[in-house]
Amino acid sequence: MPFSGSGDPQISLLYVDDDPALLEIGKAFLEQSGDIRVTTAPDAKDAIRLIGDQHFDVIVSDYQMPDMDGIAFLKHLRQSGNTIPFIIFTGKGREEVVIEALNCGADFYLQKGGGTITLYTELVHFIRQSIQMRRIQQDYDEQQQCIHDLQNANDMIQSVGPDGCFFYVNKRWLDTLGYQETDVPNLTLFDIIHEESLQHCME
Repeated sequence: MPFSGSGDPQISLLYVDDDPALLEIGKAFLEQSGDIRVTTAPDAKDAIRLIGDQHFDVIVSDYQMPDMDGIAFLKHLRQSGNTIPFIIFTGKGREEVVIEALNCGADFYLQKGGGTITLYTELVHFIRQSIQMRRIQQDYDEQQQCIHDLQNANDMIQSVGPDGCFFYVNKRWLDTLGYQETDVPNLTLFDIIHEESLQHCME
């Protein structure tokens, strides 16, 4: 089961690079962590085919590749609505490449070089962080959708504390009872309830 599934910590990663030796080394180091399962692709076109066939939690891609470079690959995914976390992992360290990658929706940019163990340790950190960031964003989006649904529901919805103060009322509640949103902080449930129901509501 993938990382974004039902609580399973296994991370399904797609690693794209046109250098077979680097793919082999990278796969070996990443899978040493124990919670990352790596699928490799030699170019962006093959990666796109794999993405169409199976689920991945994150993509790690080289920049300089034949036919379609890493940024063109990233643009293709984002333009098609795919928001999967994407890390550019390349030997190219020009500032303009970094800026373009981040502007196109890359989550991180990591330059190859230095000690292998240190490099892949940092990459694993970026992988986990990018997934965590995306999960936080998804949770936020879901909460915003819930708020939108409540606010625009056809039913009157209210949330009230034991003291009768309102925590929340939706638009239908305001429209039906003739109040403005600015009126709510100065109201309690006991101000609007019918006197015949007041004792019951207080209880």
